[in-house]
Amino acid sequence: MRDGGVVVRLTWAERILSASRDVAAGRHHIAGVRETPRALDEVTGLRSPGLGLPGHAMIGTWRRFGADAGRDFVVVRGRGHGVVIELVDHTYDRFVLSVEDPSEVRTGLGR
Repeated sequence: MRDGGVVVRLTWAERILSASRDVAAGRHHIAGVRETPRALDEVTGLRSPGLGLPGHAMIGTWRRFGADAGRDFVVVRGRGHGVVIELVDHTYDRFVLSVEDPSEVRTGLGR
């Protein structure tokens, strides 16, 4: 994005599995970005809608309940590292993503 935000570009298969199109958040929506050694561990709650293969892949919308209630957009594959992008005033509260180089994403978002 031109304003320094983020666009989650989905493959055609991810679009079908998540029942979603590409998802974007402008810079003003990004409250923080942090790296995580296991992106799968960040995904909690119930999928609604999406694909959930515990331990392998989670793609789509996840709803969290209780004290940590919220709505996350998730594209996570495998047991590798990733990023969690905290959002404010957005449809989603977080993007949880598998990425090859989490520090590059964090730096690219100026965090």
